[in-house]
Amino acid sequence: MARLLKKEAGRNVGRYIPERIIEEVKFRNDIVDVISQYVPLKRTGSTYKACCPFHHEKTPSFNVNPGMQIFKCFGCGESGNVISFLMKHQGMDFPTAVKALAERAGIELEFDEDGGRTAHNKLLYEINREIAGFYERCLKQTKSAAAAREYLQRRSLDDEIVAEFKLGYAPGGWDVTLKWGAKHKYSPDQLEAAGLVLRSDRKKARNSFYDRFRDRLMFPITDSQGRVVGFSARILTADKNAPKYVNSPETDIFRKGRVLYALDKARRHIVNAPNREAVICEGQIDVIRCHQAGIKTAIAAQGTAFTPEHAQALKNYADSVVLAFDSDAAGRKAAIKTAVIFMDAGIIARIAELPEGDDPDSFILAKGAAAFRELLDKAQSVIKFQISTLGSGEHDIQDVAATSRIAKAVLRTIAHSGNAVQKARLLQEAARLLNLPIGALEEDLKKVEEEERRISERQARLNQMRESAGAVPVVAEGAAPPHPDVYEGDEVDELEAQFGGVSAVAPPARPARRLPGATPPDAEHLLCEHVVHLIDYPELRRLISEYLPLDMISSEKCRRLIEAAFAAEAQKCDLLEELLADGERSADVLEYAEELIAAPAKARGREYSPREAVQDIILNIWRRKFVQERDELLAKERQGALSKEENERLAQLYVDIKHLSRWESGRDVIEVEKC
Repeated sequence: MARLLKKEAGRNVGRYIPERIIEEVKFRNDIVDVISQYVPLKRTGSTYKACCPFHHEKTPSFNVNPGMQIFKCFGCGESGNVISFLMKHQGMDFPTAVKALAERAGIELEFDEDGGRTAHNKLLYEINREIAGFYERCLKQTKSAAAAREYLQRRSLDDEIVAEFKLGYAPGGWDVTLKWGAKHKYSPDQLEAAGLVLRSDRKKARNSFYDRFRDRLMFPITDSQGRVVGFSARILTADKNAPKYVNSPETDIFRKGRVLYALDKARRHIVNAPNREAVICEGQIDVIRCHQAGIKTAIAAQGTAFTPEHAQALKNYADSVVLAFDSDAAGRKAAIKTAVIFMDAGIIARIAELPEGDDPDSFILAKGAAAFRELLDKAQSVIKFQISTLGSGEHDIQDVAATSRIAKAVLRTIAHSGNAVQKARLLQEAARLLNLPIGALEEDLKKVEEEERRISERQARLNQMRESAGAVPVVAEGAAPPHPDVYEGDEVDELEAQFGGVSAVAPPARPARRLPGATPPDAEHLLCEHVVHLIDYPELRRLISEYLPLDMISSEKCRRLIEAAFAAEAQKCDLLEELLADGERSADVLEYAEELIAAPAKARGREYSPREAVQDIILNIWRRKFVQERDELLAKERQGALSKEENERLAQLYVDIKHLSRWESGRDVIEVEKC
């Protein structure tokens, strides 16, 4: 419970210290270090002893337990934590003791004006804690969980690690969670707020609910204090039409862009590790495998790419990180992008290169924990890893143009280092690996930094324009622009042409062309693969209706199929019946729908939900529109026929196209564009 700092006339007013700050103060002040400033402690086994400072005694009975971070006197009975020790020993009140310990640890106190965590949030924590226990019991005791237990055995996850991570099983059926909630006096609305059930949109079942998680292996997601805030649920069948993982939606206590999986278990190990170094994985099984192998500093993002908020949360405990991502092309690219985010936060990042086809889970199973530790020890700097990655895609890395392209990307990475010593070392390393004079790279780095400053200023002006139109800024003022860590052909060339290029050796100019792969040729077809199953995922209709005007669908057949699916879902009837009722006019659409329903869906069954897949498709279709408009304006620019308004629009398009790569930022772009 957050602690009140001030009361007035029996009414709570003023400011509160949030519970998360109190927990952070306790975590950052080791109880042995604090008490030893006032009482001479002597180590005895795993605890410390002294004569009690709270009563007179000759034989020590005052015990301090560093593992549990508590003290206890077995003579007078006084006990407590590091905060209560100061209150009792120094006569401080609670806020004064917290302030003193915060100053000691270099923590800036924050305050809430509304009493800290609300009763609503407390209820959500309680629901998630209790349902996690229920899922645990189901995994251990129910016959229906046999497949889940067999899966864990196949993955070689022992009972101890399963218990440590509180893995569970959500039984099949549509109302198991609802019945559990009724038994424990939780209403369906409360379970919905916790992300555990969904509200039905069917007319005949209006105001009814059904379970979100059914017949799945459950991975509880905890915050840094160990409180369960959500779940990730893995499918146990071979159903290709069902998503492999279903995750809790964002709630009042769960923000996936801020939660790091297993940070509550890893944070003290990270603080005590050499160089305060954390191991960053991509998946939950990878993290669990590391912990089972004794590598207790492993964590991962939760259902999303790493964000600056993730890096800031980790910065409280870590000074450096080793990234252990998948060895495929996507994993290598994600590792570089993630490393840049950590560099922006002032955290040193290295990248471990796993053998092709391996991830931490498979590598440890095949080679053992010792081999994985050796791989982590040999992790490369982000610059060496980036040059290796980019060089593997070049026909001749010694070619002047190839060296120029790699140098551009590497200098952008180095520009994100806020540490002068680290920046100097990275420049030296880049010069050595690229066989270039360090002076040339230093000169070009100044230009890169100036270029990024101009881009940031331009984005700040664009944000001001958006704010004046009543829109949420896409990029926070002062934030770094998107980082092209692995160059993508014409995209970087066009950005250089727009904002001013920088390179060790300037490449020959070439005309701008359409971005390769900006929209998959079958984006609309992929959308239809989901639309034909709209009756099972009614929330997709609202998503598409809100963010994708149907006049943006270029294929008439796809557009008519979507309209028919919307009508069928609204009337709660079968899509094929809706098309049959339309007669010969929809014969081609009917045949198309039958093909999609009969065939396994390509876009479904990936490791994210249908909603996330449709979000990606919507972003792709908007990118197609913006890229086409951008190319038309570039053609006019080459002819010298671009007006001032069109030039501003062109600059806006470059920013918007970048932000349409992620739903969190792309949604804001779409909402502004629709206004």
